[in-house]
Amino acid sequence: MLNAGAVEAYIFSYKSEDSDSIEIGYIGGKDVNKLNGYLDFYKQVLNHLFEEFHTIEIEADDVDPFAYGLINEFDYDKTESWDAYIFDTN
Repeated sequence: MLNAGAVEAYIFSYKSEDSDSIEIGYIGGKDVNKLNGYLDFYKQVLNHLFEEFHTIEIEADDVDPFAYGLINEFDYDKTESWDAYIFDTN
């Protein structure tokens, strides 16, 4: 999403091994306080991806406000979600 020629918000995606699937690697924006303004852009991008791919894969949790904000705009089976943990060996 451009604003006066500068990137304001973005979604980076890449094809997975399955040709009917795509993975979202990064979702972001210039200012987390403008997240609500980015959501229409994010949803528009996902809707275009759904026209081409059967499955869209994304890792999102409440640590990433951009990705988490986006997934909460859609209905999904939350029982299929997994928690992510980071283990520090120090």
